[in-house]
Amino acid sequence: MLNINSKLKMKFKKIISFVVCLLVLLNIPGILLETQSIAVSSPVSYFIFFLLGVLIITNKTKFPKQILFMAGISSLYFFIGAFQYEESFIALSINYVKFLLYLFGLFVSLKHINQNTIILLLLAGAITILLDSLYFRFNDFQGIDYVSQYGRYAGFYLNPNTASMICLFGYVLSITKTNYWKFLSIAFTFFGFLSLSRTFMATWFLITIIYLFYNRKYILKTLLFLIVSVFSLITFSEKLNLDVARFDFLVNLFSGQINNEVLNDDSRQDQWAKFYDGILNSPIIGNGYSSFGQSLDGRGDAGVHNSFLLILGESGFLPFLLIIIVFFFLFKKSYNLRKTNLTLLLLMFVLFIQFLVSHNFFDTGLMLFVFLNIIYLLVNNYEKKII
Repeated sequence: MLNINSKLKMKFKKIISFVVCLLVLLNIPGILLETQSIAVSSPVSYFIFFLLGVLIITNKTKFPKQILFMAGISSLYFFIGAFQYEESFIALSINYVKFLLYLFGLFVSLKHINQNTIILLLLAGAITILLDSLYFRFNDFQGIDYVSQYGRYAGFYLNPNTASMICLFGYVLSITKTNYWKFLSIAFTFFGFLSLSRTFMATWFLITIIYLFYNRKYILKTLLFLIVSVFSLITFSEKLNLDVARFDFLVNLFSGQINNEVLNDDSRQDQWAKFYDGILNSPIIGNGYSSFGQSLDGRGDAGVHNSFLLILGESGFLPFLLIIIVFFFLFKKSYNLRKTNLTLLLLMFVLFIQFLVSHNFFDTGLMLFVFLNIIYLLVNNYEKKII
């Protein structure tokens, strides 16, 4: 009887974990907010947090030290940032609790869902990028008697850079497989290039070079995957209604030409520079929660687009130093395991570059999911010891 109850509980946790990962990895609350209303998206969001709470409460194993350390860093980030935060303290507290639910709950869900299922969920999300270009057109601007074509597509993720991160995540998980799952890397490459994200292009080439350095026998297959993906993109480019400048930039890359105008247009370095004065004005305790996630005295129209600078600018030097230590530790551990599990090192590069170009680590569960998957794989590689 006890054995039956144990199996039922385990199956129940697996179902909850799958539902949570499905809703988070496909950004269901975000797309519902965009296409429906907050009245529809809000209940789904709170349903996710309820399920995360259930997973946390029913968890009977200790959390790894890295998870507890990240909980401490996030607590410092929110606590120090609260001192100069002029908006609702209740809203800040709610965001803090949500982050902790994501942090602990998503890690528990990873213990009850396998990596192949995660790949399939990522693939489902990546397919919406193609559907976006053909049908949804979420980012096209609807004016009076006209439609302004955006030309870059993100599917359910709404932001092309977020969509490209999902594709990079799936690309790493699939290309490091040793069986037929490896072929899914073609799809993730195609959908990633479809977002026309310069970050995706640079990161894809970097992790592919690292992968081939340790797996030289796959050089020809990888080149074939790339040729198939790019040829497909070029063949169907007219039907996909892609941004002309970005698409030409991508095509020219394969002929060895780099359009510096497109490369430097709206560059991250220029965006970061708008916030340097704010960092220098208050390097110890920062400028307060959410000050770098949006415009700072009119100098930044879309936030700092750098999670490291976000932490430094909003809560000062201590949380910034601690997050650097976390990355150093994870890179070191991942590098040590590179010959037995290259996935970890490649995922670390994906996460690190995403930290450099976006500031959404504390806002959604997507970037955090990549971080937690690295921790989970590390724990498994050290035979489930708490490291």
